[in-house]
Amino acid sequence: MVARDAAVVSILGQEFHIACPASERPALEAAARLVDERMREVRGSGKAMGVDRCAVVAALNIANAYLDGGDGGPVDFRQRIDQLTSKIDAVLELELKQTRG
Repeated sequence: MVARDAAVVSILGQEFHIACPASERPALEAAARLVDERMREVRGSGKAMGVDRCAVVAALNIANAYLDGGDGGPVDFRQRIDQLTSKIDAVLELELKQTRG
């Protein structure tokens, strides 16, 4: 039986029941698809390894991509902050010019 605020995701053919508010379910399902894809890539690399080791290697690959700016990681975040800062500066400059008028 699945809890009311739980999502069922499948990773490597195994189902997991994860407590999750309905509003966060799409993000959880997307994360599960990413983990499943990466674990399948690792498993398909031809090296024989158990599911635990496969999960650790996949997690390291995901973390590395995140830290390098892939998968919406810190580099993308910094770029977005820079863009927003530029917009704020432009608005403040315009306001300043208008008040000095």
